[in-house]
Amino acid sequence: MKNTSSGRVIPLPEKGLFFALLLICFVLPLTAQETTTESAAEGSADTSTSSGADTSGSASTSSGVDTSSSADTSSSADTSSSADTNSSANTNSSANTNSSANTNSSAGTSSSAGTSSSAGTSSSANTSSSAGTSSSANTSNSADTSGGESQGGFGTIRAFLGTLHWSVRGSVLVFPEKNGNASAPMPILPSLGGTASYTMNGLMSLEASLDLYGNTYDYDYTLGRVVPANDEFRTAFVIGAILGFQPVFRFKPMGDKFTIRAYGGLSVDLRLVFRAYGIKKDEKHTNYSGSTGHTIDEARKAISSYFWGGGRFIFPFIGAGMDFPVMDGIALGFDIRLWYPIWRLWTGEKLPTVEGLRFGVGFRVSFL
Repeated sequence: MKNTSSGRVIPLPEKGLFFALLLICFVLPLTAQETTTESAAEGSADTSTSSGADTSGSASTSSGVDTSSSADTSSSADTSSSADTNSSANTNSSANTNSSANTNSSAGTSSSAGTSSSAGTSSSANTSSSAGTSSSANTSNSADTSGGESQGGFGTIRAFLGTLHWSVRGSVLVFPEKNGNASAPMPILPSLGGTASYTMNGLMSLEASLDLYGNTYDYDYTLGRVVPANDEFRTAFVIGAILGFQPVFRFKPMGDKFTIRAYGGLSVDLRLVFRAYGIKKDEKHTNYSGSTGHTIDEARKAISSYFWGGGRFIFPFIGAGMDFPVMDGIALGFDIRLWYPIWRLWTGEKLPTVEGLRFGVGFRVSFL
């Protein structure tokens, strides 16, 4: 008769062969099921310990019994166990049994069986893989949060700097002197500087300013103080940085056409004293009166001690200026400033009236 599953004619088996086929169809699948279940459990354990593992398994079991005038049985059993294993079994002896297994796994581990319990094992392996993925995601989120906290301080500083208003300016500084022939004429020095201001309200802001300059100086042992010097009598080259802190008051009498600024505060002149270029420190020191009996290096140290001693670096100052908007966010303006040598009140030196006074006039570009 014809087998409905294979479409081929199969001769009628004898009784002994018939019972043997029944044994193959019912007993062997049960044994294969137990073996496959154990293998699937081991494969599930291995899969749950690896990250990113993906296990897919397929199993098919078909069994049919067709009896017409005799018994004809077609049965298939599918068993696949361990990694990258494909097995097939084909038995044809008065009965036809065809079994095949196909397993794909990204982790190189697969386990499949033609039973529902095997499918459940595969499902648990996928669940373990999902759990591993969730753990990785949580770890990544923790790392991102930690990185954001580490950059929080820099973000706060950057936000504060963004609230400041900046300006650059070029000025001419005048240091009046009245020393007769003992020194060079009063220095008139170019200066480059800038400001940074923090707005408190529409009327007032707090401002920090810096102005740089340089000049040559000498120490007059007869006068007992530092005096400006020409090149032939130079002893030291001084770089000064006038650092000021002041409140600034702004007025707009005609709206946005211009702004008037008035300010006053305290400044310090931070002076660095270097030996003048081209002069050796062991050379004899001379000035307008001739040799002083000291070396160049001794005179340089005397200049530094004079500038930094007795608070001679402290200068209160006042100033005023105007700003004119020229385009969006930019204004041109000017400043007039006066510094007073308050240290004269406690040093007890007998100095000319103008000694220590300073004046400054400059132009500035402000970024609003």
